[in-house]
Amino acid sequence: MKMHLNFTCFTVSMIAAGCGATDKTKTLPLETADLQAELSAQAASEAVSAAAGGDVDGASGLGLASHLDSSSSASPIKSLSRTCVQQADGSALVTITSEISSEKTSGNAKVSRSNKLLGKSVETRTWSNSGGAVSCSSGERAQINWKGALSGYSLKVHLERDRQQTMTQSNLAKNISISRSRSFSVLGDRTVSLVSYSEDSAAGVSIQEKQVSGKMARSFKFIDKNGQEQSGSITTESVGDPMSIKVRRSLSSKEVVSREIVSGTRLSTAADGSKVILSFTNFLMKGEGESCEPQSGSFVLKNTDASGAAAKDVTCTADSGSLSCVDSAGASVEIENPSCDPIDGK
Repeated sequence: MKMHLNFTCFTVSMIAAGCGATDKTKTLPLETADLQAELSAQAASEAVSAAAGGDVDGASGLGLASHLDSSSSASPIKSLSRTCVQQADGSALVTITSEISSEKTSGNAKVSRSNKLLGKSVETRTWSNSGGAVSCSSGERAQINWKGALSGYSLKVHLERDRQQTMTQSNLAKNISISRSRSFSVLGDRTVSLVSYSEDSAAGVSIQEKQVSGKMARSFKFIDKNGQEQSGSITTESVGDPMSIKVRRSLSSKEVVSREIVSGTRLSTAADGSKVILSFTNFLMKGEGESCEPQSGSFVLKNTDASGAAAKDVTCTADSGSLSCVDSAGASVEIENPSCDPIDGK
């Protein structure tokens, strides 16, 4: 896949040392396709993270408190504290401070994946209701009447997050592997509107529908396939209507079964004006945390360089844990599965 992009916001360097020679820094050309794959992966994972906003707050009303226990030695959540304080204006302010460390290997007949993740985050969620005050439950959660009139509720989320990740993903059918070491920091805000809540007793799930919008700034570094460190930044925001999200949760265990981005478009812009536009159609991520994987649906990537010149579009279709991606010429493209952060939804 040939792309002609000008990412002037990124820097690369490699220390080259020879016997008896003085160390020196050698700058090498940046491979655009490798950078574009990184931008695509981060933009897709940001959309999946945004889809998780607000789907379990008020959990005590649905019996979820026990499921969110982070004391298990197997849990990736090494520390988590949350407080809820009712504000003078009737809103409820929830503050969540957390630290994670996880190492997970998963796979199926099509794809294998290993993922190491660690970092910390601080998130504030301000719940309000046009129909009255929002109270706190046990000093930890906003008390939301999920089975009542949800249209009056609104949620403002402010997120500050740092992560370090090492990922290897292998397409077993094609014998192709993707490896990446990256670190990134996220800072920004999301707005969540609750649309509806229902239960499907035959399927054994509850279904929550919501809309999510907002803007996130992300600075990052990653190691490319030549061992060089790349660094840069992108800003991701909603385009047009908010993302339409559908969350399915087991009625018995209360665990997340899936999160589906029914529709929505996200624009990621690099510092030099290069852009990646993601548009989703019924894109469903099965499971949650470090065990989530793409199950069905699709998304389209549209790439432009700083001058506005377009590269080939890429369409990715999810199928039972893996992505199958092709460009507009029909050529196969390997793109990393979106990841789910263990803290999302907590």
